Amino acid sequence: MGVVIASTPKARHQMDGETLEINRCCTDPRYADVCSCLYARAIRIGREMGYRRFLTYTLPEESGSSLRAVGFQPDGITKVSVGGWNSPSRPRNSAQYPPGEKIRWVLYAQ
Repeated sequence: MGVVIASTPKARHQMDGETLEINRCCTDPRYADVCSCLYARAIRIGREMGYRRFLTYTLPEESGSSLRAVGFQPDGITKVSVGGWNSPSRPRNSAQYPPGEKIRWVLYAQ
């Protein structure tokens, strides 16, 4: 039905030992509410592992309804440098990494 992938944050300034970044959520569109279910499970497991803050990013054209359903709030828009996400030390394939701004979402666990 779907898969969710989470890890420590990619941005160094977000790495505080209490933040888990949800990197990917892929589902079969034939099933309803799978994204929300996967996000909720990732958060529950993350809490059990000691994480208290959860991050994820979406493209501006994505609604974020699954994120809102589990309690995420929009937290800002990422800034993109002139070269996009590509840099000499971290080359990126622009087809794999869409250029442009992303919306950052955050959830604080109790």
